[in-house]
Amino acid sequence: ARYVETDSLEDAYGFINSLEIPIVVKADGLCGGKGVIIAQSHDEAKRAAGEMLSGNSFGDAGTKIVIEEFLDGCELSVFAVCDGHDYVVLPAAQDHKRLLDNDEGPNTGGMGAYAPTTLVNDTIYRKLEERVIEPTLKGMKEEGMPFTGVLFIGVMVVGGEPIILEYNVRFGDPECEVLMPLLKSPASELFYKAATGDLSSAQIAFYDKHAVGVVMASKEYPYKSSEPAEIIIDDIVHNDIASNAHISFAGVGRGEEDKLFATGGRVLVCVGIGDTIKEAHDKAYMLCGQVHFIGKQCRTDIAYQALGLET
Repeated sequence: ARYVETDSLEDAYGFINSLEIPIVVKADGLCGGKGVIIAQSHDEAKRAAGEMLSGNSFGDAGTKIVIEEFLDGCELSVFAVCDGHDYVVLPAAQDHKRLLDNDEGPNTGGMGAYAPTTLVNDTIYRKLEERVIEPTLKGMKEEGMPFTGVLFIGVMVVGGEPIILEYNVRFGDPECEVLMPLLKSPASELFYKAATGDLSSAQIAFYDKHAVGVVMASKEYPYKSSEPAEIIIDDIVHNDIASNAHISFAGVGRGEEDKLFATGGRVLVCVGIGDTIKEAHDKAYMLCGQVHFIGKQCRTDIAYQALGLET
């Protein structure tokens, strides 16, 4: 994709004028996953660029920006656990960045995810290994800095070809919450073998299952902080939900009488596990129905792209 990285508003405006809409405007720094604007007009792109460069949107994180040509395809998250020379690729996941159903509203840190996604096949996995993971590990090793850890690759698949949107060196959230339940081998073995440069001897296996995670966010997310709200979780009486769904807590705290409170941002993730994406999806949303706090918000269409292919 065509792009420019700049701290000049004049250069930003000039490049924006050269692009077709929609246009991607990104803050160059860390913004908690919210520093990307998909502008639907040239004027919106210019406003976003101006707000970022002035520091009004993201402070110092936006004083340099990246403007990109928009790519139309399916976006995936692929993670490789690396020990400096060998690696283990985890099942590809798909995040849902927009706040609202139908991928509308502002970008967030992620409103839900599922794995493995049916939108990637063995050919795409192999292309990512040959074009991205292996050259990255080779190059880091040649520079005397072998990479050990989690390589997070943000991928857009366009016409069957994987195009790299971003690198990171951590697990993604909420992707991690749906990947860990699929790991049949002990996570400690995977991470220890990576840390000690011994992944080649690891016997890493995954369950033949699917996992869907639905984020429940606070009332004002992602615009501003929210007032603390008590969380009430109903007793789980459905055995299948008790056995195949769980909650991963995030923006929570304890109050008087040890009560649980939503303290802002993304509060928790309801994760369902099943033999199909539909089963996992239904369990996750059944668990969501058991969780209550004032102002709670969540998307109702997590995994919609995969569900459309499955039905």
